[in-house]
Amino acid sequence: LLLAFLMPASVSAASDCSVDKVDFSAELRSNGNALITENWTVTFNSKADSFVREIIIPEDNFEKFSQIYDLSVSIDGNGCSEVSGADSAVNGTYSVEKKEDRYVISCFMQSENETRTFSLRYVQSGVVKMYENKAYFYSTVSNADSNLLCRNVTVTVRTPKKCFAEDFSIVESGSLIGQKSDG
Repeated sequence: LLLAFLMPASVSAASDCSVDKVDFSAELRSNGNALITENWTVTFNSKADSFVREIIIPEDNFEKFSQIYDLSVSIDGNGCSEVSGADSAVNGTYSVEKKEDRYVISCFMQSENETRTFSLRYVQSGVVKMYENKAYFYSTVSNADSNLLCRNVTVTVRTPKKCFAEDFSIVESGSLIGQKSDG
């Protein structure tokens, strides 16, 4: 039995923008890690120079995962280079700041009256936990503590072995509404 806990996370961009589509995919690995792929389609209706994704480190009755690694970022399909902070930011770069309870990933690209797609791919260590005969996957998906409304959110969870719908449960916290399907 696999239980997936999907918690809202934070996203921020210009105040006059909309998140038109979010595709979140987690490929669970038998070692307890998960390969995460996120694609955020954002329309900027005014001038902006960054898109920020905050990934909360889970701790509700679960151990914290230890790190994010193998991070790659692209904007509109173009790979980005990592810089040491916002002071070094230029178009097509990103920075990562690890805080006590979250990772803050800032993607830098001048935008105005246009739609951009921000893609993040990374490994989260220790997000699949075994308790008795059950595996638990705990991750953040959407935008709990920002004012951005995310439309068209798709969450895909792939397990290392075939998992049928009756053996899979999703527990969400926040305003995630949807359905699960075999596949």
